[in-house]
Amino acid sequence: MAMIESAYEVREAADYLIAGQNLLFTHLPYQNYLRDLDSDTTPETLTRRIVERYNPGPSAPYTISALDLRQLWEGIGSDLPQRINTLAALLLAELPNPTPANHPLVLALTCAYSATQKFGYDTSGTIDEREGYVDLVGFARHLSSDSSLSAAIRAAGAAVAVCFFCSVLAAKPPTRSRNGFFGGGEASPKPPPGAYLQPKSASVTTAQPRTTLLGMIA
Repeated sequence: MAMIESAYEVREAADYLIAGQNLLFTHLPYQNYLRDLDSDTTPETLTRRIVERYNPGPSAPYTISALDLRQLWEGIGSDLPQRINTLAALLLAELPNPTPANHPLVLALTCAYSATQKFGYDTSGTIDEREGYVDLVGFARHLSSDSSLSAAIRAAGAAVAVCFFCSVLAAKPPTRSRNGFFGGGEASPKPPPGAYLQPKSASVTTAQPRTTLLGMIA
């Protein structure tokens, strides 16, 4: 569920999204999440707390993070959706139709895909050669550093990688690599301290009522 596509669909329904990049395994210990909840607990604090307290045991596999959905609204400084659209448009514009398998851009995309961390599609317990859940930040970073690509694509890839950090409110290091639920490439670095953009206007509103916290843990 922690895909940018899923987050974008619910961006106006909540401020935060808690989800895993692939299948989650948990006992849903809500008593741990809520045990010190009081009137001073902010939505952001509760969101971070859920991520941190998720599956504390050493044997339970997981990938989990919290996204700040406000960074996907229109008029926000990060402009992440538009930067992703720009990267996609540039890639599509340089691919001929039909596209031969040996086209330089296809080869470059395949190379970036192979070098990027992936997440399991299913419960097979292995990272297969053609897993489809690919770390967006890592993929964009590999595109940005590939000298065989056009300057426009490299710049667009770098913009996506930097701006995505603004959307990650909290992330817990996942368990089980390669033999389990994630692996197959280089992991993205953690967000740098302070890499967080506030809305351009504090009075940003949406047409539909929003809840402050949306937890999608299943």
